[in-house]
Amino acid sequence: MSLHALYRDQPGKALALARTAVDLTSVGTSPHARATAHNRTARAHARLGEADACKRSLALARAAYDAEAGEREPRWVGYVDEVELLAQRGACFLDLGLAGEAITEIEHTISLVQSRTPEHARDLAHYTVRLAAAYLSKGEVAQATAIGGSAHRMSVAIGSARVRERFTEFMDSLSAHKKVPEVRELAEEVRASY
Repeated sequence: MSLHALYRDQPGKALALARTAVDLTSVGTSPHARATAHNRTARAHARLGEADACKRSLALARAAYDAEAGEREPRWVGYVDEVELLAQRGACFLDLGLAGEAITEIEHTISLVQSRTPEHARDLAHYTVRLAAAYLSKGEVAQATAIGGSAHRMSVAIGSARVRERFTEFMDSLSAHKKVPEVRELAEEVRASY
């Protein structure tokens, strides 16, 4: 619910929900469930521009993830792995406007997905959109546009509404550079595909 609120541009609500999750998972809950709650808190803090609180929550997520599991993890946190931790760090740094750090984390995330789980096409497309946004945030419009083109082609191939929504947000932010030839070409490619 916290992530949903975040995607609906309600970071205050996302933070309240994530804090509730942290409180509920503090005792007797599996390490990956605690890591997930701390990651959601970190994402909300990042969206609110609270860098120190975000980094503390990311550290707590890592510590929870690294804790020795006393029992099997519940199925609903089966997706929580090294890739997920890196992806969340990258998303947080992107929201905080720390483009260089975001690029480092997201590129590492993409590399891990490509080497460990290349069949996870939706994740790869989603992270590629984030990487394009990070390069745009850094002011590297040509690189952002090239990566955005790859993200767009992946998005069309998999048909994910969530990835398409994130890609549309990227294109909206790219529109400030519509006089750049590569941006115009990508915009035309996008128009032609829908």
